[in-house]
Amino acid sequence: MTFPATLLEATRRLPACPPDMGVHLFGTERSEFLPYCALQERGKDVAHALRARGVGRGDTVIVALPSSVELLVHLCGVIQAGAVIVCVDPGMLVGRGDHRRRLVAQARHVGARVLLARGTLVGALSAHEMPAECALWAVDEHPAGPADGALAVEVEPDDLAVLQFTSGSTSAPKAVRITHGNVMNNASNLAGRFRPGPDDVMVSWLPLFHDMGLNAFLGSMSYPGPFVLIPTSRFIYRPETWLKAITVHRGTISPAPNFAYARCLDLPAHRTAGIDLRSWRVALNGAERVCPATLEGFTARFQSAGFHPTAWSAVYGLAEATLAVTVPDAGTGYRFDPAPPTRVFGAAGLGCVGVGQPFADHALRVVDEARRTLPDRHVGEILVRGPSISRGYHGDATASERFIVDGWLHTGDLGYLDAGELYVVGRRSGKIVVRGHNYHAEELEALIEREACVRPSGALAFGVVRGATDDVVVAAELRHASMLECSDAVADRIRATLARDAGLVPWDVIILAPGSFERTSSGKKRREAFRDAYLAQQIA
Repeated sequence: MTFPATLLEATRRLPACPPDMGVHLFGTERSEFLPYCALQERGKDVAHALRARGVGRGDTVIVALPSSVELLVHLCGVIQAGAVIVCVDPGMLVGRGDHRRRLVAQARHVGARVLLARGTLVGALSAHEMPAECALWAVDEHPAGPADGALAVEVEPDDLAVLQFTSGSTSAPKAVRITHGNVMNNASNLAGRFRPGPDDVMVSWLPLFHDMGLNAFLGSMSYPGPFVLIPTSRFIYRPETWLKAITVHRGTISPAPNFAYARCLDLPAHRTAGIDLRSWRVALNGAERVCPATLEGFTARFQSAGFHPTAWSAVYGLAEATLAVTVPDAGTGYRFDPAPPTRVFGAAGLGCVGVGQPFADHALRVVDEARRTLPDRHVGEILVRGPSISRGYHGDATASERFIVDGWLHTGDLGYLDAGELYVVGRRSGKIVVRGHNYHAEELEALIEREACVRPSGALAFGVVRGATDDVVVAAELRHASMLECSDAVADRIRATLARDAGLVPWDVIILAPGSFERTSSGKKRREAFRDAYLAQQIA
């Protein structure tokens, strides 16, 4: 079968699927199943309702719904309307005012025509906050009814399909421009590595406002194959639900960040009784650093339940490349380098896990600061180009020009190649990844510097490795040495600020006297030097 060229074409093929193939909701009080043919039909009703609200080809629609069959139906509707998906965390509507202001800023930034959510959430967002051209649609209170007639909509592979907001965006959100061709190319290449067949079942608890979660669904719809969706909140509170879904539905392909596998290791034996993972043949591990101890521990814990180490598929990707950049062939397990050519995240002896090879129609280079290609086992910045690479950032030409240079995506990630296998060893200081979410150090620092007693340009943020997880450490220079008496109170306020405005709690908060940071001759902070000193326990 020829792979569809666009998401719209993929939805038009859904009515041909067998009636027992579709999407399953697992882990709720009432399980749901919706055949793909019904998903397409209900999505068409949504598309008609969107068109009636003035949404046309290329218009943007913000979807703020929790993980549910309802969410998948409305995503399918946006596609069939020829519109652009902007999937956001529905929690932004019920959090503090700062979260709602960020959502309003995002709606303005993408020029949203419609924001659809449940009525209780729409009610939390007063109409006067939103741009006048953005209609609010409470889809549960005013559901799309049956609609007759075909939709006169066509899209091209170069048309925008998704605007994917980068994680950690605050006052200046960045929306990655993903085309239909980008999505289909990435999905097709992943299918080439995983070779899905009629018996394959995708299982995912990942939020669909995350690039890995969204593409898990879009890929399943494009193959097509059964898709089992677990509400993200269910996994957070009961991680074993993920393993039970694989057991019940005989799941074969399932993606997750490293921390999810680590959480399963903490489960008591009685909560994993009866788990059967023999069907799981592709266990994707990506979106953050892949920890070898997690892979070893998970294999040891669940091998008796049928999990096989060849199921591991450690991968590397980023939203700017749609999703995946390097992926190993299914069934080959993972490669481990016990002696990488650099200190991984500043800690010796951790080793490094290989994350596969680039797709055949993509090219990948590792370069030095002068953009010269480095030989094997030399660490440098990872550059990639190919048909999955996005069209840059929406409404930000300057950032886009820095992002793609001479056709090459500058990922900002550091790694090395060895016999065609990519190993990722770190990230540039401006990007910190925690539990699958990207944070920019400069943004976290700006939040800290709002604290009145922190001196201007007096904050640092950087990532550290703690066992099987990644975390953030922050440091702040006070305006006056006399303020050190209030260090504990300042640290508590910084934690509260980051939790409220960035959604994370730092592992450590260090309060320092003014002038403690090492700086360049131009006054710039030497972030990596401070980080190295911290890891060496040289910070008092």
